[in-house]
Amino acid sequence: MQAVQTRTPPAAAVARPPVHLAVTPGDLRFLDLLAAYRTSGGLATGHEISARRPLDGLSAVARAVAAREVIVVDWGGQRWLPFFQFERGDVTVRQPVRALLGELSGVLDDWDIAQWFVQPDAWLDGAQPLHLLATDFPRVHDAARALRFVCRN
Repeated sequence: MQAVQTRTPPAAAVARPPVHLAVTPGDLRFLDLLAAYRTSGGLATGHEISARRPLDGLSAVARAVAAREVIVVDWGGQRWLPFFQFERGDVTVRQPVRALLGELSGVLDDWDIAQWFVQPDAWLDGAQPLHLLATDFPRVHDAARALRFVCRN
C-alpha cells in the first residue's frame, strides 16, 4: 500500500470568510465630516485639543463644550472638535466661531452645526461658511442669522 501525500495549500490560497463591517449611518456621517474638515486642520478629540495647554487645557475645553461655545460632535465614545475653531497653538475659541454658534445653537443640533460650516450655502453663493470665515465674516454671519430665522419660523 502506498502512502497518500497531502499538501497544505499556501496561506494565501486558503479561502478566508469575508469580513463584514457593520457601518451605521452615524459612522458614515462622521466619516463625511472627517473628510470635510481635513483641509482646515481636521477633527480631534477633546483630549488632543486640550494637550495644547497641558496645565489647564482640558478644563478650558470642557468649559467651552458645556457652554456650547465650540463645535463638537459625539462619535465612538469621544467628543470630536474641528481644529479651525481654536486660535493657533491654543485652546482659545476664535471669536467669529463663538458669534456664529450664538446664532445657530438654539435652532440646530451639534451635528447639524458641524455640517453647516462645511456644506455649500445658498446665502453664500454656494461657498462653504468655513471657507469665507476669515475673509468675509459679515456675510457668513448674515447667512447664519438667515438660517436661524428660517428654522424658527
